[in-house]
Amino acid sequence: MNRFIKYCLAVAVALGFQVPAFAQASLEEVIVTAQRTEQSLQDVPIAVTALSSDDLVERQVVTFSDLQINVPSLQFGQGQYADSSISLRGIGALAVGLSYDGSVGYHINEAPIPTSAIGDENFDVARIEVLRGPQGTLYGRGTTGGAVNIVTNMPDFDEQYGKVKVTAGNYNTQKVEVMFNMPINDMFAARFSGYGLKRDGYIDNLFLPDTHYDNRDQGAGRMILAFQNGDTSASLMYQQYNENSHRSRKGDFICTASPTPDRGCILGGKGKDSPNPAGTYDGMIGAYLIGIAPPGGNTDAYIAAGLLSGNAIRPTGMTRQQTHSDVEPLWQTDADVVSFEIAQQFDLGELSFSATAYDSTHYSRADTDMTVGPRIGCIGPLGTYVVNEPGACASSASEALGIVQMFDLVTGGARGVTGPTIAEEIYGGSQLSGTGIYQSKYLRQQTNRTTFINGDSREGQNRYYEIKFASDFDGPHNFILGANYMEGESTTRFLTASSPLTQLAAVAGYYLPTFGPMSEFSMQAQGVFGEYYYQINDDMKLTVGARWADETKDLDTVDASYSTGIDYAGGAYSGQAFNVGKELRERHGVAADQAFVVDFAVHNACLNRDVLQTKGSANATLAALEQGMKAGVASACAASASTLEAISREEVRNGVDYDAAINAATQAYVLAWHGVVDQLTAGGNAVRAGIDAANAGAYTAVLQANFTGKTIGTATNDELAETDKAFATASNVAAYADLVYAAGQVPSMYAIDSGYLNPGWPAYLQDKFDYETVAGRVVFDWQYDDNSMMYVSYARGVKPGGINASANPRTFKPCAAGSSGGVDWAAGPAATCIDVPPQTKKEVVDTFEVGVKTDLMDGQMRLNATAFFSDYTDLQIASTINASEFNFNSDAEIMGAEIEVSYLPEAYPNLRLDFMANFLDTEITSADSKLNPFNKLAIGMPEDISATHAMVSCNVLIFDGTDACIGTRFIVKKSDLDAVLASGDYTNGNHTVEKGSKTAAEMWVQDLGTLNNDGTAKTYPSYGDRNFYDADSYKLVTRFMDIETSGGANVSIKGNSLPQAPEESFSLAASYTYNIGNGMTLIPTISYYYQSEMFNSEFNSTLSDEIDSWDEVNLGLTVLPAQGDWIARVYVRNATDEDNVTTKFNSTDITGNYQTWQYRDPRTVGVEFTMDF
Repeated sequence: MNRFIKYCLAVAVALGFQVPAFAQASLEEVIVTAQRTEQSLQDVPIAVTALSSDDLVERQVVTFSDLQINVPSLQFGQGQYADSSISLRGIGALAVGLSYDGSVGYHINEAPIPTSAIGDENFDVARIEVLRGPQGTLYGRGTTGGAVNIVTNMPDFDEQYGKVKVTAGNYNTQKVEVMFNMPINDMFAARFSGYGLKRDGYIDNLFLPDTHYDNRDQGAGRMILAFQNGDTSASLMYQQYNENSHRSRKGDFICTASPTPDRGCILGGKGKDSPNPAGTYDGMIGAYLIGIAPPGGNTDAYIAAGLLSGNAIRPTGMTRQQTHSDVEPLWQTDADVVSFEIAQQFDLGELSFSATAYDSTHYSRADTDMTVGPRIGCIGPLGTYVVNEPGACASSASEALGIVQMFDLVTGGARGVTGPTIAEEIYGGSQLSGTGIYQSKYLRQQTNRTTFINGDSREGQNRYYEIKFASDFDGPHNFILGANYMEGESTTRFLTASSPLTQLAAVAGYYLPTFGPMSEFSMQAQGVFGEYYYQINDDMKLTVGARWADETKDLDTVDASYSTGIDYAGGAYSGQAFNVGKELRERHGVAADQAFVVDFAVHNACLNRDVLQTKGSANATLAALEQGMKAGVASACAASASTLEAISREEVRNGVDYDAAINAATQAYVLAWHGVVDQLTAGGNAVRAGIDAANAGAYTAVLQANFTGKTIGTATNDELAETDKAFATASNVAAYADLVYAAGQVPSMYAIDSGYLNPGWPAYLQDKFDYETVAGRVVFDWQYDDNSMMYVSYARGVKPGGINASANPRTFKPCAAGSSGGVDWAAGPAATCIDVPPQTKKEVVDTFEVGVKTDLMDGQMRLNATAFFSDYTDLQIASTINASEFNFNSDAEIMGAEIEVSYLPEAYPNLRLDFMANFLDTEITSADSKLNPFNKLAIGMPEDISATHAMVSCNVLIFDGTDACIGTRFIVKKSDLDAVLASGDYTNGNHTVEKGSKTAAEMWVQDLGTLNNDGTAKTYPSYGDRNFYDADSYKLVTRFMDIETSGGANVSIKGNSLPQAPEESFSLAASYTYNIGNGMTLIPTISYYYQSEMFNSEFNSTLSDEIDSWDEVNLGLTVLPAQGDWIARVYVRNATDEDNVTTKFNSTDITGNYQTWQYRDPRTVGVEFTMDF
C-alpha cells in the first residue's frame, strides 16, 4: 500500500502542477477515436497514448515491439510459435490455447484481429492508439488489460500524391515502402501502400554457416477504396501480409549441462552448453528403446564413442548472436484482412455498419533443442558404441537405422502440399515405395543425427460485423448504441519430429510415425453495447456504459498423432516368426502398402499376449479372466482401465458393440493357444519330436530362439514349458490376426474429442460451453479550466473463459475426489495433487482510476497522468505440466501510476522533450498452489521436498495407456523406493508375472541408482517405467510396485508478482531542429529507455525466473531540404549494443529443461531516404 500512496502522490502533484504561461510554441492537437468517435486526445477520459504518423517516424517505432519504449506499461514479445504477446499494466497473453483470448485486444480500424496478425513493420499508419485499462464496453472481448487500435491512412479526395521510401542498413537490411493516393472523381478515391523487407539474421549458425537463421523476408500491401456522397461515406480495404523467413523463434539457448541424468540442464544454470543427453527425450529413446546411444551417457561419453566430433561439438564462448544447430528454421505466414464500412450522417447522429474478414495460414519449423545432435550409433563388432556407418555395426538390422527420414504433418491448405492429406494419414503408405504419408514431397528432413524439430501449422478465419449509432444531439444527452456478431474458426497442429522417435515407430509399429496433435476450435459471440453521455454543465460530464455478450466456444481434439495406434500391417508385425501383417493382408483384404491401425490403449491390453496366454495363474483375478476368455464372455481388455474407457467411449459414440467381436476373437485365439500347449504338455517330448519331424524342426527352432544351443533332449522342464507357450503363439498367428482385426474396428485415427468422452474424467463433456458476460464503466470528468481535465472512473472488464485439454485423473491426480458420468475418480496426495479445471472461469477485473490531462504554459507542456487500482478475479494463467499446457484461475491486485509529458520550452523553441514513466505493483492474492514444471522438487523454495522425494525420468513411451511419458519426470517418495528395494519388489519391467530375469538390486543399478555395501540405497534411480509404479493398466499384466507418483510439489504463489510486469520503466526523448543557412534543416534525436527487473513466470523463482533490468539508447538524424520534396534520415537503434532480455521461456523435461531468452534487437544502423511526388 505504501507504493500505492507514492503513486497517488505523484498524480496529486501532477493535478496541482501549474506553471506561468508564455505565449510561444504550443503542442499540436491530437485527434483519436478511443471512444469510437473522433475527439481530441485531451478530451478523452481514458488513459490512452496516441502516436501519430510523425511520432512513429521521429520515435523510431518501426516494429510493433518499439511501442514498448514509447508507451507506459506496455510490454511486447514474440511467442515461441505464431502468436505475439501484448501486455498492458502487467496483463497480457497469460493464458494459452486455441480457445483462449489475450487480455489486450488488437484492432485495425476498430475491428478485432488476432494478435498473430501483427506484422513486424508499420506502414502507412495514421496513428496507433493504446488504451490502458478495461475497454470491454466499446472494444469487446479480450480487453481486460486494454486495447491497441491501428488506424490506417485513408484515401484523400483532394489531390494525387505518393511517396517512395528506401532503407538500407547493417545486416544487409533492404526495405522499400511505397504509397500512392489517387482521387478518382468527386465521389471515389483510392490509396495503395505496401512494403518489402529483406535482411540477414541477427544470429549466426556456427554449424550451418551457409544457411539462414533469424532473417526476414516479408512484405505487405494495402488497398483502400473510399466513397463519399453528401452525408454518405464508405470504404473497402484489402490488406495482405506475407512472410517467408527463417525466424529462430526461440532466441538464445541457455543451459549449464547437468552432471546427472535427472535433468539435461542444471536448475538456474546460465551457460550455453548442450544438455546432458541422458536427461533428454531423444537421448533416452535412443539409449533405452532403440539402442543407438550409450545408456546414461553424458556428452563426454558421446564424444568418446565418436558420436560427437569435429564441428558438431558445441563451441565454447558463444555470444548471444551465435547458435549451434543442425536445423535451418522456417517461418511462413500469410494473412488477409478485408473490411467494409459504410456510414450515413443524419441530423440526429451517425449510423454505421462495418464488416471485417480475417484469414490466415501459418507454418513454422525449428530446432526443438537448439543444438547439434550426436550421430546415430550402434554396437560395433567389439561390443562398444560406434558411429552407424556402412559396415560399422555388428548387425545389419542396426545398420538399417543409420539414416532417418522424418515426415511432416500439417493441417488445412498445406495438406497434400507439404504434408499428407487426411485420407493418406488414415490409409498409411509404404516408405520403401514412397506412397501415402511417405511421399518425397512430405519429407521434412533426412538425417544421420538425433535431430529434434518442432513447429506449428495453423489456419484461421474470423468474421466480425458491427452496427452502431452515435448520436449528435444539441442538448446535454448523447449516446452510442451498437450490436455486433463475431465468429471464428481455427485449426492448429503442433509437430514434433524426432529422429529417434521416428526410428522407434518403425521398430515398434507406432502410428503415426510423427508427433502431431491437432485441435479445431470454433466460436460465436454476439453482443449489444452502448454508452450514455450526460453533460452535467459546461465543465462536467458523466459517462455510463455497458456491454452484454453471449458466447459459445467449441474445442475439438483430433486423434491423429504419434502412437495414436499400432500398425499391425507394418514391418514391426510382419517379421518371419510372427507375421501378423501377412495374415491381415491375406485374410482381411488389407492392401500391401496400407496401415492397419489398432488404438494404442486397445492394443495395450486387448492384444497383450501376457494376459491372453494366462494359464493357471495363482492370481485369482487373472484366473477368473482366463476362464472368462475361454467362455467368450471376457477379453484381455479387462486388464486396463484405459482400454475399457477407449472401447466404451466408441461404443457409446457409434452405437456398435465392439466388445462382442473382440470377445469372440479372443475366445478363438485363447482356446487354440491352450489346445496347443495342452497337447504338448500331455504328449511330452514324443509330440515335440513329432512336430519337428513333420515341420522341418519347427519346435526346435523356437526352442533355440529362446535358449541357445538347447535341444528337446537337453532342455530343462522349465525351458520346455516356456517353449511350449512360444510354439503355441507361433502356431496361431492367423487366430491372433483375427483378434487384431476385431480390435482394429474400434476407431482410432481421426476420432474426435476422445479425452472429453470418458466418464470418470473431470473433463467429461466439457469441450464446449455457452455463457453470458457483462462489462461496463462509469466515468466522471471535470474540465476544471480551459486546458485541463480531471477524471475518475470505475470499469469492469470481462474476458471469456476457455477450454483446457482433457487431463487423465490417474496421471493428473485431483486434490479432491469426484465423479462424472456416474464414474468416480480418486483424490491424490495433498502435497502433489493438481486440479486441472476442464474449463477456466471467465476473467473479471474491477478497475478504479483517477487521471488528469492538462496543457500547461499556453500549450508548451502537455502532462497526462493516471493512478489506478485493478482487482482481478479468476485471472487466467497457463502452466506446463508433463509437457502439456493447462490454464488455471488466480486472483490478483494491480496498482500503479503512469505519467506522460511533452514539452516545447519557450526559451528553446526548437527543442522538444518527451518523458514517459510508469510504476506498477502486481500481486497474486488468492491462496493458490501450483506445480512448477521447471522445478518439480521445489528446490530453494519453502515447499522444497528434495530431501524426502526423488525425481525419476520416465523411460517408456506411454503411461497408463494414454499419456506421453518418455523423458518426463515424475516424483516419488524416497521411503517408498527404500521399501520396495528392501522387499525385492523394485522393478523396471525386466521380467514377467511368472518369471523374473533380474533382481531388484540389478534393476535399481540398471536405472542408474547406486547401492551401499549392505544393499541399501546410496542414490536413487534416475530412470524408471512409471507404469510399474502406479498405472492401472499394468496391475494385472506384470509385477506392480504400487508406489504413488506425481508430477511434482505444489508451491504457493500467493503474494508473488505477475509475469512480464516490471515495477518501473521510463523513457526520455529529445529532438532539436537546426535551421541551416542554405535552407536545409537538421533534426537530431536521442531517446533513452529504462526498465526494471521482472519475472518470467508466476513462481518468481530467483533461480530461474528473474529477468534483469535493462536500458536502451536510440539515435537519429533527419535532414530536410529547402524544397521539402525529400527527407533523409540516419538511425542508430540500441546504440550501445546492449543484450536486453525481454522474455524467458522454460523448456520442458523432454528437451532437458533448458531456457531460451528473447532479446531486443542488437545495434542496428541504417539510412532512410523518402521521396514525395
